[in-house]
Amino acid sequence: MAASEKAYETEVTKAADIYKASIVSEERVDPEAMYREYLPVYTLQAACGYFGEGVDAAKEGWLKVDVGRKLDRNMFISRVCACDSIKTSQ
Repeated sequence: MAASEKAYETEVTKAADIYKASIVSEERVDPEAMYREYLPVYTLQAACGYFGEGVDAAKEGWLKVDVGRKLDRNMFISRVCACDSIKTSQ
């Protein structure tokens, strides 16, 4: 792996750790703040390969957001994970 690829992977890992640390459980969010200050976070894991099995979306928690507009119940946040097999080879 080239040094630039390793640095990029390190930065992505740090960002993912910060994101995950910011997610709070439903019990810790005031119901009045749901869809006003917080949006639900769903994890969508994509299984790769011919024999891969899909994984249903599951609520991971809530994330406080400020998107510059009013939130509503049609909004959510999704974290998508894909397996390494989709990386391009060099």
